[in-house]
Amino acid sequence: MKLNTLIVDDDEMVLTLLGQYLKERDNLNVQKVNNPTEALKIINQEKVHIMILDIVMPEMDGITLLEEAKKVDPLTHVIMMTADSTLGRVIESLGYGAMDFVMKPFESPEAIVSVVDVSIQRWERWNRVLKKTAKKTLSEE
Repeated sequence: MKLNTLIVDDDEMVLTLLGQYLKERDNLNVQKVNNPTEALKIINQEKVHIMILDIVMPEMDGITLLEEAKKVDPLTHVIMMTADSTLGRVIESLGYGAMDFVMKPFESPEAIVSVVDVSIQRWERWNRVLKKTAKKTLSEE
């Protein structure tokens, strides 16, 4: 199963770089958008398993988009990123359900890919647990 991965950043260079870094992952279907409004449309129309989301964007900040994404699907794994972070933003992101946080510029392609790999593994593990729990619940009813 390919995991739908949505990268949201108003910086086209970041979108290009992340797309290149993740293109080797056979288990990801990567979409890139440069504005949060378009991202919100995608979130409402299709299942998004993993989001990589910039915090500082015009129109709508990433924390607001994170909050909206979690309303649509609480199981979406969100990795927040920013070049301009404060402790308050990190804590707020975690409070709204972000799974991880990375700083831009990225230390290396391997650094951001390893964060995504952890999210992939976590999502797959959660999915297995949910399926087992659902089967057990159904068999008990």
